[in-house]
Amino acid sequence: MIHKAIELKVHQAVHQEIHRLLSERDTNVLNIAEECHLQADLGFTSIELVKLISALDANLQVDLFAQNISIADIGTVGDLTQAYQKSLFGLHISSTNTDQILLASRSRTTSTPRQNGSLTGEE
Repeated sequence: MIHKAIELKVHQAVHQEIHRLLSERDTNVLNIAEECHLQADLGFTSIELVKLISALDANLQVDLFAQNISIADIGTVGDLTQAYQKSLFGLHISSTNTDQILLASRSRTTSTPRQNGSLTGEE
């Protein structure tokens, strides 16, 4: 559940920022597909890409390049979205795995110590 919420937040932030930058140069694109190339299709310059990433770093509170992601790896809108998702998750995890991890972590933190002091129930 949390995984999907973060995916949606990243998707919306990326698309909103792209629309904002395009509107600054009076370019109106109604539908931006994940397959759209940032430079070839949308016409972003290197400076605009830096502005885009800077704004997204501030909005999403993550430093994309501190996560060992190269700007050369970001060609499309989908690449950018996935890069931020990976940065926020630390690695790409499926929704099912995320739910399982969250459930396991909740059960560890809500477990009460057994008589021997074990949280796992192993004696």
